[in-house]
Amino acid sequence: MNDTIIEGKYLAFVLDNESRTRVLQAFPPRFERVTCDHVTMNRNPTVKHHTPLVGTSPKVVLYRHAFNERVECVIATVDGSINRGEFDRASKGYYHVTISFVQGAQAYDSNTLLNSLPLEWWTDCLVGESIPVTGTIQLLQKGSD
Repeated sequence: MNDTIIEGKYLAFVLDNESRTRVLQAFPPRFERVTCDHVTMNRNPTVKHHTPLVGTSPKVVLYRHAFNERVECVIATVDGSINRGEFDRASKGYYHVTISFVQGAQAYDSNTLLNSLPLEWWTDCLVGESIPVTGTIQLLQKGSD
């Protein structure tokens, strides 16, 4: 196996239908464009490091809800980690599920939202109620999110 980037794809944990329904019940969408279907794990997956993960089902738990005037998301952990660094060394992003966003925004704007939150928000973001979700890791087509 080589370490070639899989062009046009990204690695994601895709929520199954039951989990998606539970998340949308817990966090009714605020905006018109509803996604609520995956947690991005790596934007540039490689054959060697990421292909073996496809079809697996890590432990994914959703925690705290965040939103602004453009986008809303829920912070997640994947196998206990909150930071995508384990799967994407170049990323400073956090695991999350984008719930919804306004026309003209993108699901990717959740990253900007999370990176703008004050330290106080993060202090207790994994405390309180949580929602375990199920699904599988898949390679998705870029531009489909």
